[in-house]
Amino acid sequence: EEGADPLPYVREAFKTMGMAKVSDSAHKARELGFLKESDTIVMNRDLQLSIAKEEAISMVKAGYQSPAKTDIKVLGETALSAMKLMLYVMHESKFITDYDKVVVERLAFVLAGGDLSEAQKVSEDYLLKLEREAILDCLKDDRTLARMEHMLKTGKPLRN
Repeated sequence: EEGADPLPYVREAFKTMGMAKVSDSAHKARELGFLKESDTIVMNRDLQLSIAKEEAISMVKAGYQSPAKTDIKVLGETALSAMKLMLYVMHESKFITDYDKVVVERLAFVLAGGDLSEAQKVSEDYLLKLEREAILDCLKDDRTLARMEHMLKTGKPLRN
């Protein structure tokens, strides 16, 4: 919403990601904000790919163009401080593990827009760069590999 205070939205997104909330259905994904209201939901797995292909072809025929890149407002230190406080409470309350805290601190840094002292608009490319750096930092940690292996083997997240 134009003109609305973005901090509550950032806080909610941070909480969703920080607590590793996942959806077990398309409707839950929509509820969590992973899907838009306009996104098509196909319940029959056997039809998902063919319907997605039909929609993609239809979009191309209608002249679809990807949205122009726009600058995104980030909140800098204000948001980072709020997220660090939430993170502290989640960790002290044992909602997240020590390593969850490490990962989520990196996420908070990206969501806040990095080392910015105040709110400002930044490019998508700037945020993507921060995101890439955070992911690469996580991949350097053996605990990330352990989480990935565990998820692939069991289908459930490892809380290390």
